[in-house]
Amino acid sequence: MKKIIASIMVLLVLLWMGSSLTGQVMKKPVYKKPVIKFKRKLPDLQVKKLWLSADCNIYMKIVNNGPGHLKPSAYDLKNGAAIQMYRNGKPWGGIRLGAIDKNKVLKNPGSGIVHKWFPGTANLQLPAGGSLLKVTVDNNHVVKEHNELNNTLMKKVACKAYISQVFPDSCPGSNQTTMCFEILGSNFGNTQGNTLIVVNSQVVPAGSWSWLDSIFYALVPTSLLNPAGNNVIYLKRNGVLISNKKIFSGN
Repeated sequence: MKKIIASIMVLLVLLWMGSSLTGQVMKKPVYKKPVIKFKRKLPDLQVKKLWLSADCNIYMKIVNNGPGHLKPSAYDLKNGAAIQMYRNGKPWGGIRLGAIDKNKVLKNPGSGIVHKWFPGTANLQLPAGGSLLKVTVDNNHVVKEHNELNNTLMKKVACKAYISQVFPDSCPGSNQTTMCFEILGSNFGNTQGNTLIVVNSQVVPAGSWSWLDSIFYALVPTSLLNPAGNNVIYLKRNGVLISNKKIFSGN
């Protein structure tokens, strides 16, 4: 009898388990489509090259290495990308990208522009002699770039004063044995104390300087001049040549 009761109990337990299992609703696995996030291609602004012209104007080449395009916000004239120049460690002029790339050439990857740095600004003309220049594009970090470590270029440059014309001029206080020459050019420097004019290898210490007009006035004894022409004039500072040599007539 006990065996029969035990068998019935086992049967009831099995029936209960079966009913419990069959009563459950099996949920199908939900398939979630993977979300693919495309990473935006970023631009890469770089100052590729920095150099001086013969008359000491500063030129730079700025490129967008890509692979992405520049956003329109980079060209905003108030809050867009800024370009900052330094000379010998001190700020030396700055400008917005939108002011020098008005056609938005750099918007496209693989493009480049050449810019002349403030040619008409007197206080940003390089004086004769050596200078350490540093220029940084996107100095204010408003452009998210592919490479943030190549925005700055430094270069040592040597500027020689450029004499464009030499001709006689009226000179108050001069006499028959002295001729006043007006030397036109740029970047002679803003002091004259150690700047000497050399005519046919002879030093002419007298002179006056007009920095604003880039003119150097010199009293040259006529005895130093060759009436037939082929006179050579140039500038020296501390015994070092700081200008080109200009051939002119003695008349």
